[in-house]
Amino acid sequence: MDSIVPPGAKTRIPIAAITGSNGKTTTTNLTAHILGINGRIVGMATTERVRIGSDTVAHGDFAGISGAKIVLQDPRVEAAALETSRRGILRRGVYFDWCDVAAVMSIGTDHVGIDGINSKEDLAKVKRLFVAQARRMAVLNADDPLCVGLAAGLTAARLCYVSYAPDNPHIRRQIDTGAPAVWLDETGSPRIALFDGASRHDLISIADLPIAMGGAAR
Repeated sequence: MDSIVPPGAKTRIPIAAITGSNGKTTTTNLTAHILGINGRIVGMATTERVRIGSDTVAHGDFAGISGAKIVLQDPRVEAAALETSRRGILRRGVYFDWCDVAAVMSIGTDHVGIDGINSKEDLAKVKRLFVAQARRMAVLNADDPLCVGLAAGLTAARLCYVSYAPDNPHIRRQIDTGAPAVWLDETGSPRIALFDGASRHDLISIADLPIAMGGAAR
């Protein structure tokens, strides 16, 4: 596929790409918010809209090449958060040669039976094409065996697992080997914990995370 970035465009910006059966749009919105905290102009494309900074420039489903084109060809953009759908990959392929971080939220049955996807394993093959483009880090759901299976053969510099459970064996292995991991620590006041490869950090209490509705929204 030809590059979606025209000659002379700014190409070396941080790119985070998110896919999965559930949670893509929410995670892409959160990622864009985090990337923009320090004042960067973030381009975001999701199944709901395309936003450049605080301006919504298009409404609708742009979780694919059409949204990425708008974001990556805008000279104002200093970082990108791109939701990528199964349908977009199947119809147009993986539309970037690389991204800094690729995250796979889950591989479920929601889209089985559509567009030639006859099993969750078929869907995992599609997601593998996507996560293989990560250069700096691949982020995988340690609670989903099919997501874990995507780790084999990745060329990203680092692999981070995410889990609801601190005793998940993949989380334990990450910590034991000095690799990054994120999990939900429910001892005492529930909180999101991060191991960055060297030290543990308690990021935020669930009670202080508005989107979690006090922990009611897992």
